[in-house]
Amino acid sequence: MKKSTCLCGAALVLLLLLSSCFAGNTITDYARNHVYQLGDVIRFYDERNDRKPLGVLTFAAVHVLSDEAFTVREQDGKDDQGKPVYKDVTYNQLVQIDYTYEAFTKKKINRFAVYDSAGGKGALAPDTPHSAIPVETGVSSLIAALPAAGNTVRVEVFYSGVFSPNAIVNLAIEGYSLPLERPTGPVVDPQEQLRLEMERLQAQVEEKQQSIQSLGEQMQSLNAQMNKKQNQNTVLIILLSTVSSVFLMFLWQQFRNRKKS
Repeated sequence: MKKSTCLCGAALVLLLLLSSCFAGNTITDYARNHVYQLGDVIRFYDERNDRKPLGVLTFAAVHVLSDEAFTVREQDGKDDQGKPVYKDVTYNQLVQIDYTYEAFTKKKINRFAVYDSAGGKGALAPDTPHSAIPVETGVSSLIAALPAAGNTVRVEVFYSGVFSPNAIVNLAIEGYSLPLERPTGPVVDPQEQLRLEMERLQAQVEEKQQSIQSLGEQMQSLNAQMNKKQNQNTVLIILLSTVSSVFLMFLWQQFRNRKKS
């Protein structure tokens, strides 16, 4: 009986741990599929401790440090002898994301994940030369290398849990902060300059249209992911309820048998 009880208890603990990995124990003012915007105040609470406030996060600005292609040497697994293998990864945009965070407890944000306008995952703190834009006291910054250049950035904030972010933020890049030094091009006559300007404006319009379409596809993908995770949580709850019922019936049967004997 003791062995069976221990096995059932271990199963219950395992299911609870799995459930916490999916859901986490930190919540905000909205559901997990809510998408915040630049300047929105994101408040984090401890769901398991009477919604105790944990901290407040606000993304203040996004700057483009470079919109030219560059490569970063990154680790790509290990070889047969256990030594790290490296490869050169090409990125097309380098951005600086400024934010403020006020902590109310010792608990901190676990990690960030940054994605470009096409949904490609970026690399944080890349090993590449860059000149960061100075920030005011109390403001922090993320430096991210993005696979595709664009005018939007998505940030996922992981406060707790493993698989599901606690907050999703879409950040619109209002303007470009160009590098301090850029080569000066040849002198162009006014008509040619007007033509080039028209082509540049047309390219920006097409890029914005593509970004809007890509953003709609990202929203559909996020909703599908959240629905899938909610279904997984429902299955875990059903399994947990079933195991608990079986365990209680087992204990009740043992009690009856002992009472009869």
